[in-house]
Amino acid sequence: TSGLTAQEFTQSPAWQKLIANQTNNTSTFIKRNRFEAYLFLDLRGDVLFSTTTGHLGTNILQAFPNSKLSKEFRKTLISRQIAFSDSESAQTPTLENFSFFLVPIADDQGQPIGTAAIQLSLPEVMAPLIELNGTLGQSGNVYLIGDDLVMRSNSLVSPEPTAMHKKVYTDEARLYLEHHTQLN
Repeated sequence: TSGLTAQEFTQSPAWQKLIANQTNNTSTFIKRNRFEAYLFLDLRGDVLFSTTTGHLGTNILQAFPNSKLSKEFRKTLISRQIAFSDSESAQTPTLENFSFFLVPIADDQGQPIGTAAIQLSLPEVMAPLIELNGTLGQSGNVYLIGDDLVMRSNSLVSPEPTAMHKKVYTDEARLYLEHHTQLN
């Protein structure tokens, strides 16, 4: 080992040399699939690789201990299953506010070595909804909601921002919640 903390090591020339080739490949993957970002988290929750700036060396378990991102990261390590970290807030642009798919990564012997966190791009998620909304007439509306019934996207018919601010109390939303609760 280098004897450096994750934060120090990810700023070192040795680290830059290790990731030089991977950065271009990963950035191409992110752009091609229209994701927002890709992170590699080690077993301790340290961000060892990121396609965005400012996150290298951050420990998500310490920086965001009660976040959905941290919860789903822990769940992924234990279950070795893909998990989804739902959005939490749009107030401050930090890692905990965004939606991620978390995918366990193992070595050649099948032992876990970390997790890939792939951040979803809200404009890409919303594009099909915006297209569908054009077919619904004057009174139709399409939006995303979470388990708490709070909107994860802006209403396409409201002039005010609704994402992460407004709850939806429709019959359809209650049915979704009942069905979703039964599945979990």
